Amino acid sequence: QNDDDQVDYVDRLREACLNSYTGILQGFKASPDVAATRNTVEIFVKPIIQLILRVASMEPVAPSESLMATTAGIIGDLVGLYEGDIVRFFAADN
Repeated sequence: QNDDDQVDYVDRLREACLNSYTGILQGFKASPDVAATRNTVEIFVKPIIQLILRVASMEPVAPSESLMATTAGIIGDLVGLYEGDIVRFFAADN
């Protein structure tokens, strides 16, 4: 946490991971079969949630505004896909 370059690198790495997950979710968004899409992307949801929780923990330092915006965006994508059912993923042991 004392190395500004390392902190910036980790922040950008987390943002890149979330952007990749966003791409996966967006790729399936056009599918007319929502149930099949949910089943297909479910394997990615737990790692996405774990990363979201890691970002939200603000450890070892607070995330950048850009990372927070990306995190909010993917939460919106997950809610759009799973609607209220997304809560079960956050409630599960991660």
